[in-house]
Amino acid sequence: MSGVTTALVRASTFITLDAAGEATDGQTLVVGSKTYTFRATVGALDGSVHIGATVADTVANLVAAVNLDATQGETGSGAGTDYGTAMTRNPDVFAVDGTTIVTFYAHVPGSIGNHIPVANGTATTTVDNATLENGTGIIGDFFDELMAGVQLNSEAIAHLRPFSVDVGSAVD
Repeated sequence: MSGVTTALVRASTFITLDAAGEATDGQTLVVGSKTYTFRATVGALDGSVHIGATVADTVANLVAAVNLDATQGETGSGAGTDYGTAMTRNPDVFAVDGTTIVTFYAHVPGSIGNHIPVANGTATTTVDNATLENGTGIIGDFFDELMAGVQLNSEAIAHLRPFSVDVGSAVD
């Protein structure tokens, strides 16, 4: 038995909030299938992100909103304070805080993440790329190689089958 040689790398990109002109009320950022709107008062709306006292606070709130993680926001209070009470986690990406920079990574590793769009409607936000980039590998190939190269029990095979392109006799 040999190991899996197919490499999967997550696609990523980043945005920068300009410290000289922090986001203003109503400005937007689209990440994947979700639109975020910067707000002075967040309210209930999904996608609403509180404009913090500093750029770093606003970045922390955006990261908290994308990841739906109250501990990452400016106040650590989460819904209703750092982001809208109806906020849902971004289905396409997760975010990492870098003070004035937010890096987005595709949830699913591989080249498929290179198709996730990022667009700003905010003059004070600089988007590195119009889509995530540098994702490599094909997840179906990875699972095909995994399933062909290692012994798996029937329960593992049942869970992996939806990811497989080739579900021939090797996995039946």
